[in-house]
Amino acid sequence: MKLAIALTIIAVAALLWIASEQHYQGCVSAAEATTPAPEAEAGGLGGRYSGLSGKNAGVERAAAVAGCSRIP
Repeated sequence: MKLAIALTIIAVAALLWIASEQHYQGCVSAAEATTPAPEAEAGGLGGRYSGLSGKNAGVERAAAVAGCSRIP
């Protein structure tokens, strides 16, 4: 009986771990899909991002990814 309870606790913890990792990876993918790539921000493609310098490249994307957490 104790073994079954221990295995159930381990299984639930593993499922929560997997779910939180999937949530985080989805958030990172969404952040990368909705923000411009660092090359575009650096001005390589012109347009809205053409005025940013190389040192600011990736700031918007980094901020979006930093907003992601593993807690669903």
